[in-house]
Amino acid sequence: MRKAFIAQCEQEALHRSGMIHPHGALLICTADLRVTHASANLADYTGRPPVAWLGQPLPDELARLNAMLPGEV
Repeated sequence: MRKAFIAQCEQEALHRSGMIHPHGALLICTADLRVTHASANLADYTGRPPVAWLGQPLPDELARLNAMLPGEV
């Protein structure tokens, strides 16, 4: 890839787009794995509305996946 293209991508504020890829959902957790944010489409993947996740501990299955990720998350 061209360096200019990569530099341009690094400057884009994608975290401010307010959008999630259509093939996924988003959960944001605290360091102790308590859910603080959930995307509106989370129910499409879990069967539970986003509001049901807020303030709850991350389910064991997802916590195990989190533990497998490299580095700090």
